[in-house]
Amino acid sequence: MSNEPFLTKSLFLAGIHCVKRFYLEAQSPELKAVRTAGETARMRTGLELGALARELFPTGVLVESRGMPPPEAAEATQRAIQEGAHTLFEATFAAGPFVARCDVLEKTPLGWRIIEVKSATKVKDDHVTDLAFQWMVLERAGLDVSEAAVCRVDSSQSRSERQLDLHEFFAIEDVTQSVRESLISVATNAEKLVAIAALPDAPEVAINLHCSTPNKCPFYDHCHQGVDIGHVVYMPGIRRDAVVRFYNEGIDNVRNLGPEFKLSAEQARAAEAVAFNQPRWDEALLDRLEAIQFPAAFVDFEATNPALPVYPGMRPYESFPFQWSVHRLDSPFGPAYHSEFLHREASDPRETFSGTLLDAVRGAASVVFYSSYELSTVKMLADKGSPNALELHAIFRDRGVDLLKVIRECVYFPAFHGSFSIKKVLPAVVPDLSYERLEIRDGDSAAVEYLRMVFETGTADQADRIADALLAYCKQDTYAMVRLYQELLRLTRYEPADIVS
Repeated sequence: MSNEPFLTKSLFLAGIHCVKRFYLEAQSPELKAVRTAGETARMRTGLELGALARELFPTGVLVESRGMPPPEAAEATQRAIQEGAHTLFEATFAAGPFVARCDVLEKTPLGWRIIEVKSATKVKDDHVTDLAFQWMVLERAGLDVSEAAVCRVDSSQSRSERQLDLHEFFAIEDVTQSVRESLISVATNAEKLVAIAALPDAPEVAINLHCSTPNKCPFYDHCHQGVDIGHVVYMPGIRRDAVVRFYNEGIDNVRNLGPEFKLSAEQARAAEAVAFNQPRWDEALLDRLEAIQFPAAFVDFEATNPALPVYPGMRPYESFPFQWSVHRLDSPFGPAYHSEFLHREASDPRETFSGTLLDAVRGAASVVFYSSYELSTVKMLADKGSPNALELHAIFRDRGVDLLKVIRECVYFPAFHGSFSIKKVLPAVVPDLSYERLEIRDGDSAAVEYLRMVFETGTADQADRIADALLAYCKQDTYAMVRLYQELLRLTRYEPADIVS
């Protein structure tokens, strides 16, 4: 590996996900997309929790080796062990082409226990694989390993009025047996990846849903350059195994599908739209849109779910809304009247959020939102006993219209690229409206910036700038829904052939 002389556990996990991703991580990291605000925040959370978990081991010794070449970091670890350290943080071991750094390494009467700190609330397969790789490297480096465990977040515990109790916040779960069962396959795959890294070019891997799930690969844009809009991977509701079956039939484009392939109504509509390069919609679209009654409130929320509970009574990762935007229409093509709320104080926003939102939507005949998120959020507030939330939930439940569901079930534009996210749908249906000029352009960034505004900003001017950006973003979401509704209503008055995509 020319750019990465050792196979680290992060590279190994990338290789388990996709061998092409592994090769590009090792040899061409410059091709990676810039991290989003949400990705950066998750990395920061992981580092913060890792540092916090060390407090569970008061006699632990931090091996100061960040930035050192692996051999030097491994030497620093051996010195700490020789000096009598029984618990080490960031201990590094190297064996041949493999290197592993352990979050926590603890001496026990039976040998050494590896503890991996994770920000997740349950143990996942990747965590076991991660620990198995570390176990393999440590054993090859001559260490006697006897146990493996995951230190995860315990989301069942609520924060009390006192300081956060770390022994309640974290749970240490033994996974020794699962790790032992993975050792042979991990060693085999590790050796294969070393061989792949020596190839002159990246291995060919056909694009599929693994490129974007469970998380979007940082090389997604690189690997999808020039991919046709009709590629089967963009078919709505497609499964990974179905894509493989299409590949096995020699088909990678929906334009080549014959009548023998059974598609859902949603997929058939998408295939026809792509084939003719024009939007297609179901005749029920007009009825679904005309079911919206007036006055209609188009509503959007923003929320955050920090790992560390910031207010008493909250659990780790418990979501709470801090902002809403409403655009009200009194007739389908009349003016849109805007109202908004943003909680700027360092206090629990839920009660004020519910009360102000109830005032904004109480007189609406229809409440329009995009996805079921808003409905589930007000239900969560009601279940928590937040004042006004029961009435608010009844309004959303009884008068709610999910515009995402309407679009998914009734209409498709080729430029959707298989996604019904408003960020994909909006530029296809309303090309003159864009998020590009906004400082905040997505919900992850909004959540990050809100916490920064409330807890971290040093000056009033900085807080004001973030507040203005949050308000502009949330306002854009509800105005986008208004425009989507209006443009789709116009669309139903024409034949498909009269519409230019």
